[in-house]
Amino acid sequence: MLLHTTAYESRLVFSWLANAIDRLSPTSPEGKSLTEWLEEYAGPLGVPFECVDDTGMHPRRRRREANAGWRSVRVAIEHGRKATARVRRDRTATRLRRLANALGLSATDVALVEAMLRYETQPMVEDMLDRVLAKRRHCQALNVRHDLLAHMLGISPQGLLRRLAADSPLVSCGLVSVDEDGDLSLVKRLLRLASPLGEDGGDVCSLLLDPASPAELEWADFDHIAESRNHIERLLRGALEQRAAGVNVLLHGPPGTGKTEFCKTLARRLGVTLYSVGETDEDGDEPSRRERLQELRLAQRLVSGDESAILLFDEMEDLLESPGIGLGARGLFDRSRRRWQANGSKVFMNRLLEQAPTPTLWTTNSAPSMRPSLLRRMMFSHRSPTIRWPVWSTHC
Repeated sequence: MLLHTTAYESRLVFSWLANAIDRLSPTSPEGKSLTEWLEEYAGPLGVPFECVDDTGMHPRRRRREANAGWRSVRVAIEHGRKATARVRRDRTATRLRRLANALGLSATDVALVEAMLRYETQPMVEDMLDRVLAKRRHCQALNVRHDLLAHMLGISPQGLLRRLAADSPLVSCGLVSVDEDGDLSLVKRLLRLASPLGEDGGDVCSLLLDPASPAELEWADFDHIAESRNHIERLLRGALEQRAAGVNVLLHGPPGTGKTEFCKTLARRLGVTLYSVGETDEDGDEPSRRERLQELRLAQRLVSGDESAILLFDEMEDLLESPGIGLGARGLFDRSRRRWQANGSKVFMNRLLEQAPTPTLWTTNSAPSMRPSLLRRMMFSHRSPTIRWPVWSTHC
């Protein structure tokens, strides 16, 4: 079997198993699955392991052999742990630590994100966690209620719950979301940390953020909205200089009226980089509403305090139609009359706007469907004229 894995990933696996082995027994579903996994991967990983075939054995002898086989499991795990103890971090791990420094994450946060990242990018890790963890509670391997997951990471089950609370750094940064069943999901943009592309050193933010495409219009092309145009420029220039929080500008109007193109031209005028949030996922497909919101929160933290960056959240109506996001709030702009959704969504989105650390431009085709409380939290709102200018016809 050919394993496309790094020595550091082997180090992680053996470290996790060493933490969890005392919580398992040879006759438990998890213990049996671990034994099967180790039988398959021991050779490629270079650890000693001898599996006992107990087919047809007397039950009493089978129990004795199971105990002997479990000792082989322990020996293999300890051998692998010692052999890889001094292995240096690979490129993905180095990038993740740089990201953690930028976001102020703790070592526990990093350990959890690293496990999720390897699960998404390394088949060997995915197979091990699926076989062992998915046997318990009959749910996904990465679940906030998995006490065995917590023990693998070297933390308590209560500690895992605290690290994934709605106001925790991992969730508030948009790195991790928790659905109603407790299943964990990593923001897909983070998969770029495992990409062979990009520089090994330097600022990892450049690997995670996407600058908007260059502007194709000139400042004078917006003379017909000169008053609003100039006001928005002054507003954002002052916000960048003072590093003010909660600066949001809404551009709304029918498709094809140049809202997005104006944002690009404005950024060029200000001499800053405009980062587009959640345009496509890692496969080039349209991201889900939850993913777009996760990416917004991550981008806000990454460029927080940067005087040379602003954000663009295009097509805000995606959130207007969303019944829920699974990030600790029960919905954003739901149109139902269920009180638990309406109250949760209002508070969540209001705080997102009020606490935005980076000036953010929002565009939507339908501002009337927004709650008045959200409109009040926009520092400025401009409606694009309904006329379609020929020069803008290709920039819808």
